Amino acid sequence: MESNKKIRRKTASSTPEYQKIYREAHKERARARRKLKHVEYLAYQRKWRAANPEKTKAYRVKGKAKQRLYQKDYNQTPKGKKVNRVSNWRVRGVLHPDFDSLYDLYMNTTHCDKCRVELTESTIPQSTNKTLDHDHYTGSFRNVLCHSCNASAPRQKKETICPTDLDPEPPSSSSEESP
Repeated sequence: MESNKKIRRKTASSTPEYQKIYREAHKERARARRKLKHVEYLAYQRKWRAANPEKTKAYRVKGKAKQRLYQKDYNQTPKGKKVNRVSNWRVRGVLHPDFDSLYDLYMNTTHCDKCRVELTESTIPQSTNKTLDHDHYTGSFRNVLCHSCNASAPRQKKETICPTDLDPEPPSSSSEESP
């Protein structure tokens, strides 16, 4: 059963010294050769795609379907769920220095910090669904609340500054005419 023998790959330590010197001296030439082969291969690919548009389209459609299936499976894993949730928080404007610890706190919280009701996680909207409460103006995290407490929480209104409030002195009355 000599055909089943594994072929040992030469390591750097077993390479003779003269080969190391040759490789070092001809490194740039080898790199240029690989780059040329790559450019030739890209030209070949362009030519083949132009000659076979239906095969190219079928390959791309198959690849998209395969990617969708992979993404669907990934989203069901714990890591995928975490990535999606943290991404959703960032899109909604939550700012936090350590999202890993925030996610762990969120996942380990079992009761609402305000009304102490037991929290649930469901795709169906319920008043006991777990939500991350944050300040909508600063983005800072406040608490993990149930949906009803989060929806009833008073929102601070952002102060608006009128441009006339910035003017230090009122307009002078010199432009008025006296009768």
